[in-house]
Amino acid sequence: MSLHFGFAIVIGLICLIGGLARAARNVEAAQHRVAKLVGHKETQVDRIKRVARQTLQMRRDLRAQRHRLDMVELDCGSLEERIRHASSVDRRLYVLDDRRTPNDQTFIAVVSHGDYAHQINARARPDVVRAWYHGRRFVVWALDKPKARNKVFTRFPERSGYHLRSLLSEDEHHDKGNPAARPPDATSGQTRSVQNT
Repeated sequence: MSLHFGFAIVIGLICLIGGLARAARNVEAAQHRVAKLVGHKETQVDRIKRVARQTLQMRRDLRAQRHRLDMVELDCGSLEERIRHASSVDRRLYVLDDRRTPNDQTFIAVVSHGDYAHQINARARPDVVRAWYHGRRFVVWALDKPKARNKVFTRFPERSGYHLRSLLSEDEHHDKGNPAARPPDATSGQTRSVQNT
């Protein structure tokens, strides 16, 4: 009976050793799977971090692009405003009157009217009204500046709404950076006479 009992113990030990071996193999396989999953997770984390960095850089680039676009739009608006202003300013030079003596000096008067259409000429074209609003330039011949001023106010009285914005001698006019071309003589045909237009 002790032989049977010893044989049973040996069989039990063999089974136990086999079970332990299988368990060890299962644990090793599980550890391998865990290590593989951890490696995969680290790869995914690295990929997510890389995508996050790229996204952050893209957001910064997008903000910079929007800022540049805003600046371009601002510059375009400013340029359009300058173009509108330049196109609204009358660049022509008018002759106040043809009377001139040899001793007369040449003056450039800028005369404006804030409400030309209502107070002076209701049928005036919009470009004429705009030109009067911004100021028209006139060649005035007179002995001195006070006489030139009197000529301007005789032709364009303040009581009618006209405003003398500036009155400069020819030299002062050129010193202020205005075009260097000298005002032509009354007979040259390069200027226009004053009309209620």
